[in-house]
Amino acid sequence: MENLDNIASSLIALQKLSGSNDKKEYLKTNCSGEQTRYILSILLDSKYSLGLKKLGKIGISSSSTIRTFEDFKSLVNKMLNSNMSDKLRGEVITFLGGCTESTQDVFKQVLQKSLKLGITSKSLNEVFKGAVEEHPIALAKSPTEAVPPIPCIVSTKYDGIRYTQINIKVTEDSVELGRALTRDRNTMRFKRINNGIKQLLKGQIGEWVIDGELETLDNDFSKVQGIVSSNIDNGIEEDGNNLKLTVFDLIRMSDYLGETKSKPQTERLKDISKLFMNNKPQGLVEAEHTTVQSLDKIKEITDANIKAGLEGTIIKDPKASYKKGKTSAWIKQKAINDTTLKCVGVTISTNNKRDGKIGALMLETSDGLIKVNAGSGLSDADVELYTKTPPIGKFFDILFNCVSQADNGQMSLRLPRVKGIRIDVTEADSFEKIKTQHIGKMLLKDIK
Repeated sequence: MENLDNIASSLIALQKLSGSNDKKEYLKTNCSGEQTRYILSILLDSKYSLGLKKLGKIGISSSSTIRTFEDFKSLVNKMLNSNMSDKLRGEVITFLGGCTESTQDVFKQVLQKSLKLGITSKSLNEVFKGAVEEHPIALAKSPTEAVPPIPCIVSTKYDGIRYTQINIKVTEDSVELGRALTRDRNTMRFKRINNGIKQLLKGQIGEWVIDGELETLDNDFSKVQGIVSSNIDNGIEEDGNNLKLTVFDLIRMSDYLGETKSKPQTERLKDISKLFMNNKPQGLVEAEHTTVQSLDKIKEITDANIKAGLEGTIIKDPKASYKKGKTSAWIKQKAINDTTLKCVGVTISTNNKRDGKIGALMLETSDGLIKVNAGSGLSDADVELYTKTPPIGKFFDILFNCVSQADNGQMSLRLPRVKGIRIDVTEADSFEKIKTQHIGKMLLKDIK
């Protein structure tokens, strides 16, 4: 295996270079070995997402080390095709054994995503094209999600707000609704939605939880947000005639609490379909889903959904029982766009964790047509640094789902996440450039 100390030296050298062309030329000249190219591609290319932000205290062990290049590839494959369990984190740590201490420090920074190299995926692909195999997990864009089982269930990912109605008590003669959790906010009540839930569960004696997505009939996401925000404090009851609730799961309250084990996903979907067919609830819609037999079919459906202006798909394990919170049994597939924006200001956080520190970066395009605040993706170290020295005038790579537009005409980005600072650019992208590279439908009202 090529010397890991040499690879660490290459990373340090890359960090010191400022221009994109200089970085690419260095990679081409100094990282020509097949094994080095493979390692750098895996470690640096964001689509493989191998960085672990929460390694905690790293103990380096030399008792078991990666001895050959094939050993390393085997480890990478396990990382790419797993949910990054503690066992594999241990193997990542073991992989560092046998290096010098300075090399170990460099690789720790790479794994923790704290080594700022200013290398884009595009630049890496130009240099290392063909050096790394495609892995199914690259579709999921996350190191915490497992490769989908085949066959699997593909459901449409809807553009709305997650709506969970819990503690619904059904007796022989009535349906009493509990509270609705929407992004952990206060109670929301809409007559049409609530009546639909009562219709759907008629005769299903027991305590239930309905999981779904709250949407508007005209597919205007900003309108959904407005409706939710206007009702979270005083619980005003509205008719909700401009809303629909797309139901994608129905579980017993005891399953939701983890006291009992639910039916498998396939059986739960059959139960939902039967209830919709028999009870025909108003204001509720059954989530679309299909069973597929290959990863290629997943990609085909996801691409078609994105092209149609939908968010994407959610891949579900047919055999999985319900699990509250994040789970590897569900994998999100959605349009991921990226752009480079300029920081023109910062906001100050008021939450408990980062109260009084940087909450988000205020970013915009070179022409000022798109303005957005992004705080997701900033590490604790970033927050500390930018609180002391706000990065105004600096440039950042931003990941986002799509371009959207408010009622006042101002364009922004849906779900922006800070990918990293760029030290090799001197200008932000323009709206025109973003538009030409944009994946999926842009949620614009006036500007085309």
